[in-house]
Amino acid sequence: HPNAIVVPEIGINQRLPSAMKQGKSMELTAEQLVARTMYLLSRAATVGVCAGRVRALIQHLECVASDETLDPAIRSTSRDLIADWRAAQVEQFGEAALAQHVTH
Repeated sequence: HPNAIVVPEIGINQRLPSAMKQGKSMELTAEQLVARTMYLLSRAATVGVCAGRVRALIQHLECVASDETLDPAIRSTSRDLIADWRAAQVEQFGEAALAQHVTH
């Protein structure tokens, strides 16, 4: 797919739909990336947060925010959510959680 995005596998909860599970890295279209990010947001709301889930969510939001093929409103909202989730990450897991953050 010409607009595919490669996203490193980042240890997301193993109950992800099977279409979202692949090897060490995943090639996702922009729409699949948004769907996966929505899934992580939903899991955080319904199940709660852990350090890994927050880290994965921030990484996905960064990918969405930087994807030029997506609508500017989606990218802007993702940038706003990154700031919110980083603040929550520090509040819940301390400053050390930011040091574990890996961008791609």
